[in-house]
Amino acid sequence: MIILGFAFPLVCWALAARTARVGWITATVLVLCAAAGIALAEEWIFVGAKVTLLLVFALATVAVLIAGIVVEGRRVGVRKLRSSGVRGVLGLILSTLYCVIGLGYILLTAFLLVVNGPLASTPSSAEVLPLPAGLAVTENREGCDSGSQTICSREIQVRSTTGLPDDAVVRQLQDHLTQTGWQLAPDTPAGSWNGCRAEGWLLDRQQVCVDVQDGQRGVSVLVETTDSW
Repeated sequence: MIILGFAFPLVCWALAARTARVGWITATVLVLCAAAGIALAEEWIFVGAKVTLLLVFALATVAVLIAGIVVEGRRVGVRKLRSSGVRGVLGLILSTLYCVIGLGYILLTAFLLVVNGPLASTPSSAEVLPLPAGLAVTENREGCDSGSQTICSREIQVRSTTGLPDDAVVRQLQDHLTQTGWQLAPDTPAGSWNGCRAEGWLLDRQQVCVDVQDGQRGVSVLVETTDSW
């Protein structure tokens, strides 16, 4: 479905194109935009800017499609799309629908993200891993809970490979997280250490919080993101 969605503007252009040179140039740019969109949607690249760049490439796709139609229409000897037969008329209709719906979707999505922030997503293990020498992961769980807020979390259970007590493991984790950019503060009532920081780029920017706990099940690191959608 993702591939079909990104391929739709190519179908529009295949029906609307009337000249070889502009046709191939426009098609090439549309293919590049589609490939970039698929890579972003599958989180192969730029995970921290996924939504922002998806909207940028969606806007670029609309702009390229419009530019291709306009440039071809101004070339000498090229007939207008509305007088180019069934294929041309169908290409014009589908291209117009795609551009109108696409622009509406881009603007609405950008507005909602500015107002509400990005959707919560399960934090990456890279927020905590790899662990320093002497520590090992015993369990790595993830999930999301919905209510008045959506909370997505990752809980990583940690143990010492050298027989250190849990309080020493907690201190090692504090040092490790501090070295990777986290600023932790003690939460005395809960008996844990926690901190938050903003991550992501532009429309993807969100608060990610980490909590180092020494509970009944041993030492764990809880990483969370939330949203109010």
